[in-house]
Amino acid sequence: NWILGLNTQSDVLYVTQDTGTSWTLVDNYVDNITDFQWGDPIIDPAHIVYYNVYNPTDKNRGNYTVHLYTKQPPFTNPAQEFDPNLGRHDDFLLLGRYIFAQQTDSSGNIMLKISYNRKPFQIAQIPSTFGHMNYIVSHINNLQALVIVQHVQGQYNLYLSDSSGVY
Repeated sequence: NWILGLNTQSDVLYVTQDTGTSWTLVDNYVDNITDFQWGDPIIDPAHIVYYNVYNPTDKNRGNYTVHLYTKQPPFTNPAQEFDPNLGRHDDFLLLGRYIFAQQTDSSGNIMLKISYNRKPFQIAQIPSTFGHMNYIVSHINNLQALVIVQHVQGQYNLYLSDSSGVY
């Protein structure tokens, strides 16, 4: 009966295990309802939460960075940055053994990074002469991921990964 709840007025993430009678603070500066997910019960410890935290100073300037953290019961323990080398990223998606993170660099180039079996992120090796605009994870299983890449010329390509998720 664990439930996550985000106060969108204050950007504070909470957890309850008694269907909302009492709430425990997970962390501050969680900006969006798509910025947190429960871990996968097959590969992750029980009740672990993955979530993005932004720097409030950067947000006030309209160009803020987010970092991926994890926390598990008791939620009073300090959060752990999942992979400090990932650093700033736009968003993430946790699906089974994979975590996908999209990054935009200072030049506006978009790249996809992948963590498989909770190992450090690697840049997806997507062969293309076209710039990338977006990534859509279409399907995953324990052996590979199927990703649609939207290119800047309006073209879409489908890529099937190796087992590590690096294309």
